[in-house]
Amino acid sequence: MKKIITSIKKYTNAKLIMLVHDVEALRLHSGSGHEQETKAELERLNSADGLIVLNTKMKKWLTDKGITIPMVDLQVWDYDNLQPFQENPKFDNSICFAGNLGKSVFLKNLNLRHNLSIFGSNQLESYPENTKYEGAFSPDELPKHICQNWGLVWDGPKIDTCDGAYGSYLRYNNPHKVSLYLSTGVPVIIWKDAAIADFISKNNLGILVSDLSELDNILDKITEAEYAEFKKNAVSIGLKMRNGFFLNTALNNLLKTI
Repeated sequence: MKKIITSIKKYTNAKLIMLVHDVEALRLHSGSGHEQETKAELERLNSADGLIVLNTKMKKWLTDKGITIPMVDLQVWDYDNLQPFQENPKFDNSICFAGNLGKSVFLKNLNLRHNLSIFGSNQLESYPENTKYEGAFSPDELPKHICQNWGLVWDGPKIDTCDGAYGSYLRYNNPHKVSLYLSTGVPVIIWKDAAIADFISKNNLGILVSDLSELDNILDKITEAEYAEFKKNAVSIGLKMRNGFFLNTALNNLLKTI
């Protein structure tokens, strides 16, 4: 990385823009004992001419840590989804969850009345009664198999909050599964303190929850008409994702400032 940055600066007149995917100082290097790694990571970021960061929460953290170059928000990941949008699912408030099941330990404690279908590798030995394992598929194939009403976004070992290294990271990152669901036309259920919850709320793309033990009661109050509005909005945003709208918009906005 250092050599690439040095070469660009020395041998070209190009503007160097970094698209920030993960900030390890917020994820695997959070906490004490990683000061040198964090310093080096921030120095690399500051060596660019501009950054496309994931959201306003990440932008504020980077500013507070000394990033001084121009930054713009991506808002949400685009998703090159080649499968048709999910159409006219039966309204039963069914839920799906896709991801690395080995680190999604909360699933073994999530005993819902509503049906939960889970997709991914590294499944645990057992799950509660209404949780059904549906298999592991490539990112290109997975949308074909999602026929549930909602896509769940949660991380960490607990159901009453998101914590641990990966759960806490939701306060700053944009999970790919949000874009998987929305680009398939599926509204989301997400932790209310996730950074991307602001985007979900602003665009009426799903429901925010603080504790998954409350989820059954929350879903019981959702009417079919309310769900139809969430779904319509998910398809609208999904179309933008499929066309690269969010990255192109962020890039064009950043180019105006550097």
